[in-house]
Amino acid sequence: MRSTLVGCVTLHAVIDENFTVTGFEPAVTQRASHYEACYVGKGISCANAVAGLGNAAAAAVLVLCGAADCDTYESALQQHGFGGVHVIGGPAATRRHATIINPASDAPVTHVQVPGIPHPAELFAPTHQLTTTVAAMGAEGGLVALSGSLPKGAPVGFYGDLVRAIADAGGRALVDTSGAALVEALKASPFAVKPNRAEAEALLGRKLGDAPHEHAAAAAEIRTTYAVEWVILSDSAAGLVAVCGAGSWHGRLRLEEAERSGVVNDQGCGDSLVAGFLSAFAEAATQASALSDMPGTPPWAQRQPQPEEVVRQMLLSATANLFTSQPGELSKVHLERFRDRGAIELTPLS
Repeated sequence: MRSTLVGCVTLHAVIDENFTVTGFEPAVTQRASHYEACYVGKGISCANAVAGLGNAAAAAVLVLCGAADCDTYESALQQHGFGGVHVIGGPAATRRHATIINPASDAPVTHVQVPGIPHPAELFAPTHQLTTTVAAMGAEGGLVALSGSLPKGAPVGFYGDLVRAIADAGGRALVDTSGAALVEALKASPFAVKPNRAEAEALLGRKLGDAPHEHAAAAAEIRTTYAVEWVILSDSAAGLVAVCGAGSWHGRLRLEEAERSGVVNDQGCGDSLVAGFLSAFAEAATQASALSDMPGTPPWAQRQPQPEEVVRQMLLSATANLFTSQPGELSKVHLERFRDRGAIELTPLS
């Protein structure tokens, strides 16, 4: 049996350099009281959340970064116990962001982003290790998440190329990106897509209201237009709408006042939501493997999760992300608390 059932892909890795400078002032030389370099990316946050949900062994992770940083990324990923870790080093340096944290300020975070250095075109050729490895992650029904922006040098249709390569290998792709890269990926009809509200509005060319049924109609339009099986439209604290062949649902997780005051991080919730989707499918496949009496049929092709369970997993994962400082590092305490007190509100939409 395959050791990995789901995959998380990061093509635009980043090193976040965080400096804590109490009383920070511009144009003045100051000393940081703390420094930390975090080797991150949207697909990495997603993979970390898959691990937090207990499915690390079922997951493979792929990261494209600068060659000088391969060992560091690989070491950071290996500690989670993933079923497969693939770190590909390109000739371009890994982009670096700088974050200045001033605990004494009412607006404590200053974040400076850089666009990165272009990779050569040959890195994105169909026969390159990058494409063949991503395709192999989807072999025999694997579900692979393609997360984040494309790196400089990649063709705008590269996610679409990967969606097709995964499908040719017998797998399925989930796409979580934006702009032209999202449009081109949708033309390849991935299995699932996860736009947030702003991305859905840009895709459809109109503003959306706040009503869940309006979001469901927008998601259904995307699903029909691009022949996508699952469309998950997220809208921050308002929750999400999920539309698939079995129907449509609005879901949100109800936070109590004391819980809302404990929120420490709103970055990575979308990545954790995707992790919940992947985990629901991985767990269904694992159960099918244990119960299978159909020799010769891959277990992940025998059993699909119930849509309601997929939505629950997404909401649990995204909300638990709010209570830890690092994106994708889920709070196990909150995962169990939300399950125990039935905090999820799930409504079928007609």
